[in-house]
Parts: sequence; C-alpha cells; structure tokens
Amino acid sequence: MKKDIKNIKLINNKFGAKQIGLIAIVAAILLLPLGMSNFQTELLAKFFVFALVGVSYDLIWGFAGISNFGHAVFFGLGAYAFGIVSKFLPVPGVTYLAILAAIILPTLLGIFLSVFLHHGKVSGAFFAVVTMCLCVVFESIAMAWTDVTGGMNGLYGFATPKLGIPGVWELEISGFKTPYYLSVVCLGLILFLLWRIMKHRNFGKMIAALNNDENRLEFLGVKAKTLKTMIFAMSCSIAGFAGALYVPVSTISPSILSIGMSIQVLVWVAVGGRGTLWGPIIGAVLVCSMEQLLSGVLLDFWLLIIGVFFIIVVMFWPRGIAGLLQKNAELLKENWIDKKLMVKGGKE
Repeated sequence: MKKDIKNIKLINNKFGAKQIGLIAIVAAILLLPLGMSNFQTELLAKFFVFALVGVSYDLIWGFAGISNFGHAVFFGLGAYAFGIVSKFLPVPGVTYLAILAAIILPTLLGIFLSVFLHHGKVSGAFFAVVTMCLCVVFESIAMAWTDVTGGMNGLYGFATPKLGIPGVWELEISGFKTPYYLSVVCLGLILFLLWRIMKHRNFGKMIAALNNDENRLEFLGVKAKTLKTMIFAMSCSIAGFAGALYVPVSTISPSILSIGMSIQVLVWVAVGGRGTLWGPIIGAVLVCSMEQLLSGVLLDFWLLIIGVFFIIVVMFWPRGIAGLLQKNAELLKENWIDKKLMVKGGKE
C-alpha cells in the first residue's frame, strides 16, 4: 500500500499540476489589463496594493499571533513618507530615496513600539489597544500638519515616481497599466520570499512556535520578545513599501491612517484566511470588489451587507476562504488517491 501511494505521488510530481495551475493563474492576472478599462485597471492595482498590506498583517496576526488594531499607521506612514520626500526633495533619483523612506520610517516605528511594549510585558488586548490609539495620534497629526501633509485636502504636488537610471533612462510610474504591473510583480516577489522564509527556514518554524506556545519557545532558549520584534519590523517594512506602491494609484489622505482602515485590513485577512499568505490576497480583492460594486448600487445598505458577509465567514469558515479551498483540495486529492488505488487493486 505504501509503495502504491509513493508511486502515485511520483506521478503527481511528474505531471506538475500545481505548477501548471500556478502558471495559468499568474498569466491570467498579468493579462487582465488587456480586457479591462483604464479605471478598472487602476482599481485592481489598488486592490493588489491592499492585498500586500493584508499579507504584511497576516505575518504578525496569522503566523505570530500578535493582535494589532493600528496596522494602517505603518501603511499610511509609508505613503506619506514617499509623497513628502518626493515633494520636498527634488533631486535625481528621488523615487529611490522616497522608497527607502517609506520602508525605513515604518520599520523604525515598529521596532520602537515592539521593544517598548513587548519588553515592557504589554501584550494581547493591551497591545491591540495601544496600536489602535496610535491610529488616532497619527491621523490627527496628518490633519493638523497642513504645511507638510496637506491636511484634509491630502498630499499632492509631488514629482511623478520614476524608475531606471537617473538622468539616463527613466520610466514614469504613471497612467494605468504601469502601476498595475508594478504592484502585481512586487506582490508576487514578496509573497514568494515570505513563502520561502515561512515554509523552508527555521525562522518560519520559530514564528509558528511563537504563536502556539511562547513559554515552551523560551524554555528552548529562543528569546520570544526579540523574535516578536523581528517579525513585527518585517511586517511594518512590507506595509510601508505597500504605502509607497499606493501613491501612484490613489490619493494620500489622513483616512489611510485611521482606525477604520486598520479594521478593513483585519477583515481582509479574516475573510481570506489568516496564516496562509495567499489568503489575504483573496480577502482583499474580494472584499474591495464587493465594496466597489455594492456602494454604487446600494448606497445605504452596502456596509451592512459587507458586515453580514464577514460574520458568516467567521462563523462558518473560521479558517477563511483560503482554509475552505485548502480543505476541499485535500479531500479531492484523497479521493483521487483512493480511486487510483482501487483501480490498481482491481487490475491486480
């Protein structure tokens, strides 16, 4: 029996069904703009940027088990850092400096917050409340500091982002298709790197152990608080980079720093499936698409429908849509193996 299962697995690997399916999905995503309007392309680019924010939040909530109700701060800070540097530092290659600022500032804030709170033994619900208050603080700063942030009118007047060799060859990150492809490629690369880290490295195993039993991890000689700081900093840097990608596809306003935005990120991850990396992508694209469609048809009730949908998913599919799909895929695989074994047994 064991030999038969081993042979079936070998046949499966040779066929490469997963690889073919993945290539087909990637090709479909890359070709989507060909059959879409400019507005739809820009909208979908924004959704993929939001998906990257969801992936960054999934690192700390889904894998490390750290509750954070202020994740929008790191995303918004990245967007504002990118816009401010681009506006007030008109030098060649400013886009690269702006990207560095968008990554470094949220990362430093995340490290400070994590060291100050985790090493101060503030965790769980108390940590979540502190991060939620952080949203109020930074949103208020963005609204009050009008000379730099633009206040309620938002930040505008900065240089068009350009990539390439400064002064020699540069590609403007403007229009509709270029920001879309940039967001998709960056999301794909970051997702692949995170998948390699979380699935095939000891660091990923330690993060999983941190979520399951922090005390046992400490007993084994791993400093849990340092590990929390590392994963929190990684999450903040990805969120800040997503903020930089957000600038070419939308406007920078104080709302991206708000508690409401943080709750939206939580909903994307919960609906898509926490602890899966690709679940937040499903959640972000699905929920944002529903919001876009329903808000144009049901002006007064679309938020209620989104809320009911979220409750249904949490109640009946606690592992989210990704968990449901994974469960069904495992059942199909088991049935396929059973049928193969029955056919082979009948022949013998």
